[in-house]
Amino acid sequence: MPVLLLAQAPQVPQSQQQNPEVSEADKKPTAEAVQPIVESAPLPPATEEQSGPVRLLFAGDTHFLWGVRDQQSRRGLLSPVEKIRPLFLGADYRVINLETVVGPDGKSVNHKTYIFRSDPENLSVLKHLEVQGLFLANNHTFDLGLPGIEQTVTHVAAAGLSYSGIGKNEAEAIKPFISEVQGLRIAFFSISTVGRYDTFAAATRPGTAHPSPAFFAELRRARSKADFVVVGVHWGNEYELFPNNEQRDLARKLVRDGADAVIGHHPHVPQGTEFINGRPVVYSLGNFLFGSANYQQTHNLIAVLRIDRKTKRAIAVELHPITGRYRSDGYVIDMPREEERTAFWEEVYLLCQKLNPAQNIVFEDGLRRMVITP
Repeated sequence: MPVLLLAQAPQVPQSQQQNPEVSEADKKPTAEAVQPIVESAPLPPATEEQSGPVRLLFAGDTHFLWGVRDQQSRRGLLSPVEKIRPLFLGADYRVINLETVVGPDGKSVNHKTYIFRSDPENLSVLKHLEVQGLFLANNHTFDLGLPGIEQTVTHVAAAGLSYSGIGKNEAEAIKPFISEVQGLRIAFFSISTVGRYDTFAAATRPGTAHPSPAFFAELRRARSKADFVVVGVHWGNEYELFPNNEQRDLARKLVRDGADAVIGHHPHVPQGTEFINGRPVVYSLGNFLFGSANYQQTHNLIAVLRIDRKTKRAIAVELHPITGRYRSDGYVIDMPREEERTAFWEEVYLLCQKLNPAQNIVFEDGLRRMVITP
């Protein structure tokens, strides 16, 4: 199977390496920036046998409102995800950021402009994709207050989905869920830095988990309970194509205190990916299934971590492009057309190189995925 290697990678000046801010020119890479050459190399097959890497799949912001609901009304409940389902089935474990209250009713407690509430039947869409875990710490799971959290937890548990990130108090919210995946015990945390402070859980207050001292203590304890630790983080600035300094600082702290991988969401567009001390940090996947439509939307990413069974370390991150310009593409998730993939990869490649010029980036299977290794 062909592998596309990037030749003549753009050089990042030392001054830019020290200052992660991106200029307007940086945000719009040119077609000449990437010059692929073709080599031959096999892709390690996904298998359930105790060989080869364990594959963890992560998808971004998800709800079932507006355009998604309209698509479902026209074509059926599962129609938005049928084309992307094979990618999900190729992984050993699948986690998404569910950015909505799940329940039949409720009243806003935050006086927000946008209140996200999805009908419980939509969890069958996630089950159709064989999703097993949910990141729930974000700025919408508390839209309906404690009643909304209780409804969400009830319906998620009834669907057989594991979750982290919300609770009746901080002790509940910061607790990870731990799953055994192909013989590895993997802990999944979910935290958020986005939202009003009173929506973050405290000792006697319900809400979402955030990067508090109590959370970091729980993260350090997880090292003795799990072979591999993932932290999902809701952070950053909406529609910014590069992580801000606060994101990068928090990523380093998470890695320092025990995270083996960090998966980001909230900006609604993909940001770059880098390895920090050999641990992958995906700053933003962008959206997965999201009902809005505006001119700032780009295509999005699904990430698949390859974890070595012996070292229990992530040896690579696969990034898969998915459609995200909902106004023109509709609300059916698919791989972008070839010409769109090329332009999209140019931008993603430059973002990743700017974050960490030392990491290795190749393209596989006709630009269908980007693979990053330390």
